[in-house]
Formats: sequence, structure tokens, C-alpha cells
Amino acid sequence: MIHQMPLEAELREAIERRTEIVIEYEKDPKGVNRRCQPHVLYRDQSRRLILEVFQVAGYSSSGGFPAWKHLRVDEIEHLVLTGTRFLPAPGYNPQHEEFAEVLLSIDPLR
Repeated sequence: MIHQMPLEAELREAIERRTEIVIEYEKDPKGVNRRCQPHVLYRDQSRRLILEVFQVAGYSSSGGFPAWKHLRVDEIEHLVLTGTRFLPAPGYNPQHEEFAEVLLSIDPLR
């Protein structure tokens, strides 16, 4: 299911619905993607928009998953909401010290 709406709106929808996403990330080799569970949309200390995800499959430059990743939203090239729902991942902490300003996070009770 491909949505034709602004990227930030798609990310907000994915977080609110706790829906897995598949993304193509600017820093990754062309033609590969990452399957992620978006947990938090926030601004870092430099005011950049960041998405905290729990990556469950796909490409990883660090070589490991499942794992927590902090992705710059301006480096997400393509996004698909899969419709697959997820539960909060182990270690989920919506008050992490890196989050200068939390814009949206999953509701762990939903």
C-alpha cells in the first residue's frame, strides 16, 4: 500500500497505527530496503527530524538486526506502510536522552 501524502504524515500514521514500514534509505546501496517498526518521531539536539525504529529485516550497514536505529527523516527516500501491526519492541523508552523534543511516540498500552 503506497500512500501519496507527505513523508512526515506517513510516519505519523505508521506510529499511531503501530504499522511496520519498509523504507529505502539514502545512505544504503540502491535497490535495498529496511523493514522497520517505527516507535518515536523526534527532534535531536540539532533540531533534525529523526525516526527511532526497531529494524527487523533488510539491509543494515552495521550488520545486525533486530536492533534499534535512529534514522534521519530527510534521508528516507521511499516509504511503504505494510499494514502489519507490531508490539512495542524490547527496550522501548519514549524518554531516551537523545530525544530533545518528542513529536510522537507509540502508545505501549494500545
